[in-house]
Amino acid sequence: MDGKSESHPPQAPPRSPPPALVMRIGRYEVVQALGEGGMGRVLLARDTVLDRLVAVKLVRDDLGLLPSLRVELFDRMRHECARRGPRGANATPTS
Repeated sequence: MDGKSESHPPQAPPRSPPPALVMRIGRYEVVQALGEGGMGRVLLARDTVLDRLVAVKLVRDDLGLLPSLRVELFDRMRHECARRGPRGANATPTS
């Protein structure tokens, strides 16, 4: 080296991460995924009407459920939620 200091181009400031995308399903704002199984996905979401956290279950469309079975499934979910009392979840069909 000849004793001269090497000149480096200025570095760009670090980029901040992009803002989180807010996914909305009806009145629910999705916070994060909780799990996935054979029937579909379960999401943690904020109910914007009741201002509380809830679990939202998305039933897969590719299951080929007959409309009557789909209604029966949602009725069963509503019944399970009702048994949990006022602090339980709210089952609302989203499709």
